[in-house]
Amino acid sequence: GVDNVDGAGSLPVLFEDQEDTNSPPEPTLSRRAKSYSDFYDIVKAQIGGKPHHKKKKGRRIRHGRTWEALGVPESVAAKLPVEQDAHDAELDKELLEASQQEFLLYHDQLVMTERHLGTLVEDANSALKVLESLSQSFRAVDDQTSSFKAQCDDLLTEQKRLQKLADDVGTDLHYYAYLDNVSRRLNAPGAGRLVEDDAFADILSSLDSCIAFMTKNTTYRDAESYLARYQALLTKALHLLEVGFTNRLNRVSAEISKQILATRSESARHALAYGRFEETLLESYSLIPNIQTVIRNVYDQNGHPQTALNWDIYANTANNIFHAYWAVRERDLKPLIQSDLDAFRSEAKESVETAARNFVKQCYERSYNEASLFRKIFAIETQYSTDPKSAFTALKSSHAGSLVTGTNVAPVATNLQSVLHNSDLRTVCNIIGWVTNEYLLLDFDEDETPFVAHCRELTARLLTEHLWTFTDALFEAEISKSITKAAVAPDSLKIGPVTNNDSSSNAFPPIKRAI
Repeated sequence: GVDNVDGAGSLPVLFEDQEDTNSPPEPTLSRRAKSYSDFYDIVKAQIGGKPHHKKKKGRRIRHGRTWEALGVPESVAAKLPVEQDAHDAELDKELLEASQQEFLLYHDQLVMTERHLGTLVEDANSALKVLESLSQSFRAVDDQTSSFKAQCDDLLTEQKRLQKLADDVGTDLHYYAYLDNVSRRLNAPGAGRLVEDDAFADILSSLDSCIAFMTKNTTYRDAESYLARYQALLTKALHLLEVGFTNRLNRVSAEISKQILATRSESARHALAYGRFEETLLESYSLIPNIQTVIRNVYDQNGHPQTALNWDIYANTANNIFHAYWAVRERDLKPLIQSDLDAFRSEAKESVETAARNFVKQCYERSYNEASLFRKIFAIETQYSTDPKSAFTALKSSHAGSLVTGTNVAPVATNLQSVLHNSDLRTVCNIIGWVTNEYLLLDFDEDETPFVAHCRELTARLLTEHLWTFTDALFEAEISKSITKAAVAPDSLKIGPVTNNDSSSNAFPPIKRAI
């Protein structure tokens, strides 16, 4: 009995530090985390199966004693029937599955997702194979397309070459085929009416182009023959223009000259000779523009020669036109010119200087009016020039009548010299000085108008070409008459005394006159 008591008394000591693994764990309050790292340690400890248990000695002693009191002796326990386990494996499996139902659902979803992903991968691989096949097909097509494009480019290049060749051949053929067309037009009855049409300028331009082409391509078939025929046609066309202009001038002149002869009023004559003449002549549809086209092929706006291929042909026509024009103007203005000459000679009987001044003014005004009319008709200025191919030279050679113009100042000099020839040397010097001061020298505050510039140019030519040489001749004649060949009486050879302290006072009379 004592042994049992000792054994019973030692049970608390035996079970003091043991834990009953078959009993449920004591409920404990989890320690609160104080930081993120502390939280991590707490979670790791709970997952690792190391819960923190507090030692409760008193309770374990009581717990041990309770189990001891309830314990069945071994002798009695041996006689008890063996209790069968109520939890079999199937139940454990069901419990396990129930506890893992959520995870199994996730597993099924993952399996299904894996199957879908596998299908997508297979579809992607299949699409890649299709794309690779398409890429190879596209590369093959690209190679074929590049080859086809190169062939097309070659064809286009060849087409352009053939097109250019065809155009060149067509262009060259045009220069040959135009001969029949222009020959038929210029040789047809009534071809002279072409000069009144604006198409005449196109004919001249086409003939120039054909002549230039044949001149450039001398190795072409029959180029020399066609060149000669085109030049002949150009000459014929210009001759038609020349004839048309001359006929037009004659018709206008016939009308104007009768009216000038029928009136005695100077203002009415001036209006008829310039205003009415200009208006009537410019009424033509395209004749004057065609004339201006021909003139501009020879000269520029200032009358300087152009560098045209057919310059000689055009220049010959221009000179003929100028000659015809000045001939008509001479005929129409002859009554006015004669009236001015009669008034000059009549006035010179009373005062040579006054008559000369009035005559010069009238001539300058008429010359300026003629220059303005000429500019409106032919669209060029006849500026002074020494170039033998200039318009000034052509007009000077084609006009040498009694009408004073910018290129013909000889009538002024001729009429002045006829009166001044019998005048004394002092009168001649006075007139020359007046012309120089009035027209050649420009005051510093005087504006240079077109009329002033025209008069200065006329004066310069009048003095240098005529009056200065005329005055020099008068001086030489006077020197020869009064000094070189002067008759000296014997009494005049005596040397007398000096008077007024002048050493030349007792010189010989010829010497005194020379001094």
